[in-house]
Amino acid sequence: MILVVDVGNTNVVFGACEDGAVYFASRFLTDIAKSSSDYLLDMRAALDEHEIDIAGIEGGIISSVVPALIPVLSEAVFEITGKELLVVSPEMELGYTIRLDEGERLAGDLIVDHAEAMAEYGAPVIIVDLGTATTITVVDKDGVYLGGAITAGMKLGLRALGNGTALLPDLSVNDAPKSVIGSNTIDALKSGAIYGAASMVDGMIRRIERDLGYKCKVVATGGIARHVVPHCEEEIVLDNDLTMKGLMLLYDMNK
Repeated sequence: MILVVDVGNTNVVFGACEDGAVYFASRFLTDIAKSSSDYLLDMRAALDEHEIDIAGIEGGIISSVVPALIPVLSEAVFEITGKELLVVSPEMELGYTIRLDEGERLAGDLIVDHAEAMAEYGAPVIIVDLGTATTITVVDKDGVYLGGAITAGMKLGLRALGNGTALLPDLSVNDAPKSVIGSNTIDALKSGAIYGAASMVDGMIRRIERDLGYKCKVVATGGIARHVVPHCEEEIVLDNDLTMKGLMLLYDMNK
């Protein structure tokens, strides 16, 4: 069994994987003010809840879009297990090639997602990651990561509307209205958020495929994906465990 840690802007996902499967995944709020001791308590609680035998943990791996938390979380894991975490980086064996402008580095979560997508779904593949930010990225038919697009996530956009306007309420959206045409403020906000996000994803997929000149497999992941993907018109595979499986894959490839 290995421990996997994925640090996002909003949540830290902490879990365990064994024999090619995700055993469990717990979420903590991402907080750079928390110490390794604070995260250690969170991790111990999750491990105890799922009755994980610490002696059976052989190692672990971490990816992060918050670099300052890598040593903090690594220290917490070491205190629990006595094992060093493998840190995801572009220098790893990935199973694909990264092509970016000079001086650019690919974020850890994108490295992980594309490794798993390549292994499980093949190339060419478009990854739609719907979280705090929405990222839409592509590996071409030759297995080369080309880049993509980044925009504000659905909930971040709603929060900005709530903070920046006098009449629009701060709203958490989990379900779409029955009609795209909202007949009240709440339904109009929900329509713009969910159907708007779905339309953006559909449109970006079509534009990427037009630029490439061929169709791609499309895989969606991220905390908001399950609310948006059912309303997309393009064929999209929803894989909520993509990052966890990708961390497990990269650990096995690089341990």
